[in-house]
Amino acid sequence: MKKRIALVSGLLGAIVLAFAGVATAANAPGSVSCSGNSLAGTTIASNVNVPAGATCDLSWSDVKGNVSVSGSLINYGATTFEKNVAVNPGGSFIASNWGVTISGNLSYLNPATYSYNGFFGNYGFGPGDAYGHYNVVKGNLTYTITSDTAYPDYQSPLLYFGGGTTVGGNFTYSDHGIGFPGHLDQGGLKVVGSTNIS
Repeated sequence: MKKRIALVSGLLGAIVLAFAGVATAANAPGSVSCSGNSLAGTTIASNVNVPAGATCDLSWSDVKGNVSVSGSLINYGATTFEKNVAVNPGGSFIASNWGVTISGNLSYLNPATYSYNGFFGNYGFGPGDAYGHYNVVKGNLTYTITSDTAYPDYQSPLLYFGGGTTVGGNFTYSDHGIGFPGHLDQGGLKVVGSTNIS
């Protein structure tokens, strides 16, 4: 009987240490790199980098630091970003299914060719915000395609708000006429601050 108790205790200790190692990796100071769904469902105390070519799933996570996206960032669950999310050239950010909260700013600069970006999900808990939206960017949302960026015909990226999204600050969209008409869908967008589209 004592051997069984010792064996069970040893196994439980190993399991606890394994999970502690995962939690420590996700909460290390500085920045962590994200690829796949290894950080999904966790609290991440550091900044997060999504490298070019990687797809990162942060569903059901709470990210305490800033997020820099050079690959593809997807969220299928209710995710909280407590600071800023910056989509770098060639990157993309999409929120599907459940609502996402970004407490800081969301910025896009020259997103990936023919990428789908924005907020597609509208499930949530409780009444949502004052407009009934479960996707909220509390700061500013900027989306910029610079004049020197070239996309193949009809393959400029798309920005979508069909899931219902409130921007607490300002919304600035600029594609210098490069974006294909219809690739900005404002159907579910509510902007508390000012809107500037050019």
